[in-house]
Amino acid sequence: MKLLGIDFAPLNIPLQRRLQTFATLVAVAVFLLGHVVGIVITVCFLLFPPLTVPTILYLIWIYFIDYKCPRRGGRRIDSCRKWSIWNKLSDYFPCKIIKSCEIDPSRNYLFAYHPHGLLGFGFQITFVTNGNGFYDLFPGITLHPLTLSLVFRFPFIRDFLLSLGICDVSRDSCRHILEKMGPGHSIAIVIGGAAEALEAHPGYSRLKLKHRRGFIRIALKSGADLVPVYCFGENDVYKQASNPPGSWLRNFQTRFMRITTFIPPIFHGRGIFNYSFGLLPYRKPLYVIIGKPIRVDKIESPTEEQIAKLHKVYIDSLQELFARYKNEYGTADTEEISLL
Repeated sequence: MKLLGIDFAPLNIPLQRRLQTFATLVAVAVFLLGHVVGIVITVCFLLFPPLTVPTILYLIWIYFIDYKCPRRGGRRIDSCRKWSIWNKLSDYFPCKIIKSCEIDPSRNYLFAYHPHGLLGFGFQITFVTNGNGFYDLFPGITLHPLTLSLVFRFPFIRDFLLSLGICDVSRDSCRHILEKMGPGHSIAIVIGGAAEALEAHPGYSRLKLKHRRGFIRIALKSGADLVPVYCFGENDVYKQASNPPGSWLRNFQTRFMRITTFIPPIFHGRGIFNYSFGLLPYRKPLYVIIGKPIRVDKIESPTEEQIAKLHKVYIDSLQELFARYKNEYGTADTEEISLL
């Protein structure tokens, strides 16, 4: 139903679809506003006398006692990753895993995810939660999705993220998980980072990968096998304002990101009750392709030549994975991978 140019959702939407929309709204709110909510809750608790002392003790705990937790494997609670709300989030798009081969749980792995997209829904559903059944498909693999250390400085949201198994993306954290936590413990990283989000336009496959070699160095030093992961549809769930390189908007976004480590994209999707505008993503299918692991032998002090060689092998493997599945899971508008 259209009114004043706005395409409103019908009133007789099935309950399951309403629940899927609610789950997605929660995920978007946590991603965009979780840190703000944590700060507001902290201030309110400090100003409420019965909770002032417990809140101060909590702040002492997270900033002076438990501050190493995100760099030491986190504090995952598996039941939190299996909440039914994550299944609803996955069904919203829907988001499906495409398994290209078996993965040996006696090894450790670095799952390298592409592309970043704007909010990284494929990464969230597959690696942060068990919304699309990763653990059923790959038994014995214990995932530790990684993010910026900055997010662990915000109270309350920090502990929620830790309960989902999310850890710090620092090299120290990566090596601790891969080398000291035992077989099967693996990390998942969005390789392109925030900078790649600025390339997230429908149909685009532009990856910040040409000069990204830190993950290669980590894999070599820890002896973790590399697993290329590509999500078809990740860049299609939002529409972002045109920001070609060299434009005033791209220049502003780049400067802002360098100062704050956060990106300020201008984008829109659909709303809760309309299909024309809002912050909810469009219902576009997401296909997360889990590639074949690349065997990596441990080298404590890899040379630049060894890093470059493995980097080339990884890029070739990712491009082969993309080409193999593009016709089946991409769209007519999906362009070939281009490396930035």
